[in-house]
Amino acid sequence: MLKQLPCLLEALADISTAAHGDTATRANGLLKKFSSGSVILALHIAMAVFEPLEELCTALQGRSQSVSGMISAVDKVVAFLTSIRSESGFSSLYSAASQIVNNNDIDEVSMPRLRKIPKRLDTGSQAHLAISPEAYYRAEYYKVIDQALVQLRERFKQTGVEQLASLEKCLLEKDADYSCLEIYSEIEIARLRVQLEMFRLNNVFSSAEEAAVCLTALSADCRRLFSEVETLLRILLVVPASSAEAERSFSALRRIKTWLRATMTQERLNHVCVLNIHHELLDTIDILSIVEQFVTKSDARLQRFGKIQRSK
Repeated sequence: MLKQLPCLLEALADISTAAHGDTATRANGLLKKFSSGSVILALHIAMAVFEPLEELCTALQGRSQSVSGMISAVDKVVAFLTSIRSESGFSSLYSAASQIVNNNDIDEVSMPRLRKIPKRLDTGSQAHLAISPEAYYRAEYYKVIDQALVQLRERFKQTGVEQLASLEKCLLEKDADYSCLEIYSEIEIARLRVQLEMFRLNNVFSSAEEAAVCLTALSADCRRLFSEVETLLRILLVVPASSAEAERSFSALRRIKTWLRATMTQERLNHVCVLNIHHELLDTIDILSIVEQFVTKSDARLQRFGKIQRSK
């Protein structure tokens, strides 16, 4: 957006003079905002912090995301944000914003209006005053990055996440520490060690989802050989690495059950939601076989529709 700022300013100026009513008022308000150097600098700061966070959100929403991979991705983003929290990092942003201000005849970067402290909060001490706009926004830049780092550490350095990562290591790594399994009475650790050695010998996997695919591909008799592995997989798979799947389900529910479908029963809603979420599996189903099952369900349907003729 900042690269197209001249075009944006020109378009907003044209709209504010040519249009009428709310449209002209809103365009004029946006024009005043984008004509401020402080807003341009704030956009640079926001993009520097939110762009890596947006990439992290995209990566964490993958269906095959593992806990160890999630923690590794978070550590890399934390390391990147820590690296740009420096004098040189802010100076480059300030220089870029100043260049845009000079090239587009925009108001210089300035400090916001100093607000008077309420009497109930005023202790008589002298408030800190920045000596320049650059010094003021440097402190704000550090605040934004510090807040992002605190939130990342609080969300992904919890005891539950570390426990889940330890469980995943038991499945994926040969020399993992199995002491984290002692709190699960349904798992026999000695049997699990033996079963995992046999399971890894004949299957290659790098996540719990891939291990589950390998396990489900086995026959029922063979799966009983890996009963403890199956229990461990069930524990891992019932804990979502992110809320992306749940958010997709609620978004699908809003699209499926509209106001015009208020009389839909719960059973039909469940069936339609499953079809919507697993649409990639739905495309592989033979429709004619479903039609045959529907028609042959009763004699009345068979008389009405007749036998299904498959094309050769």
